[in-house]
Amino acid sequence: MLLFDAIVATPGRTNLARKTHVYAETSQDARRELLEKGFRVLSVERNLTGPNRLWYTGKDQKLAFLRTLGFQSQAGNSPSAALAHCIETEPDPGFRDELQPALDILNAGGGFTEALRATDTFDEITLTILQAGEAGGSLKRVMSEAIDYMERRRKDMMKIYGPLAWFGFEIFQAVSTVVYAKYTFVPDVRLRGIESKKQEEIDAFNFALNTSDAIIDVLFWLAIVVSGLGIAAIAAAQTPSLRRKLPIGRWLDKVPHVGAYRVNSAISVTFGAAARLIRSGKGISDAVEIVSRSTAVETVRRYWDAVNDRLENRGDSSQEAFLMPPLDVHERQHLKGHKNKGDLAKVMTTIADEREAKLDGNIRKGVRLMHIVTYSYIGAVFSVMVWLMMAQNKSMMAGMSSITNPGGS
Repeated sequence: MLLFDAIVATPGRTNLARKTHVYAETSQDARRELLEKGFRVLSVERNLTGPNRLWYTGKDQKLAFLRTLGFQSQAGNSPSAALAHCIETEPDPGFRDELQPALDILNAGGGFTEALRATDTFDEITLTILQAGEAGGSLKRVMSEAIDYMERRRKDMMKIYGPLAWFGFEIFQAVSTVVYAKYTFVPDVRLRGIESKKQEEIDAFNFALNTSDAIIDVLFWLAIVVSGLGIAAIAAAQTPSLRRKLPIGRWLDKVPHVGAYRVNSAISVTFGAAARLIRSGKGISDAVEIVSRSTAVETVRRYWDAVNDRLENRGDSSQEAFLMPPLDVHERQHLKGHKNKGDLAKVMTTIADEREAKLDGNIRKGVRLMHIVTYSYIGAVFSVMVWLMMAQNKSMMAGMSSITNPGGS
């Protein structure tokens, strides 16, 4: 990943040319990414002095900045003045550079949400919530909705950090076990050989040795491939350009319990976001269109696209447009009974909370499956090692048996 400097303009707003940064493989990829975001690209050049950072600003840092911005606004400052002050006093130089385009927009007379959008730091739903509040004259009140939305997303992510860390430890155990078996245990058994002089026992030992070696090789490369795919999936999830190129989501959706977790999480986040957008003043159709672009889970994205099609093209009412899978019968019944936008926002919030409550069950099932898989793998390695030891010490075990049972009965 390389860092590129670009001069861009945003048609339809101030049309002010400004400098921004983008991480991409080539200048063509950088230009394409900027065009997809709606910018008019004037120039793209490789940055040869700045750090080639792979990761975007973390959610915790974004959330902390938005909270500080909310406190400054509640203290009596105008939102634009609060934003300028927060950028100028930001202690992290890298994050301050990332926010610098917002300060340029404010100094040129631009609006609050226009300035935040220019940083490419916050997601579309957060920006739209703030934009709707700014347009309705209630930005300070709506800012709490944006903060609540980001906190919900962060909370959902924190739920899986513990299981993922434990899973990483179990993977380390499994890899360590198979590496020991391949590079220490099997070579040591091969070197020591067998003490018996009986040809049938020697043949049995050689068969066990060759078979064990082959099985350990398969288990070893299986561990390497799985570990590599896991690292690649984590890297792709954190690197925007890789996330767009690789079908990580479709792969994860096929994993038992992981797919259910992703669907429940996406429904919780998107329904909660839609409720916040509606409460901030957005129309139902606008809210649906925005959240349909915000999720990477294919099942949920298809649902929101279908809802949008029903509202825009088929003319269905809001009571009918939402009534389809993956929502269950209980959720559809709730949606069918709403009477106005306020009721719809309340029902959406209820669905979001119920789906969030289901995440704990998905995590427990996923952890149970994780334990079964990893410890079955470790058990398979140990079983091969024990079988090889028994083949090596068969004559010794026979001798011990004759000592303990001399009569043969």
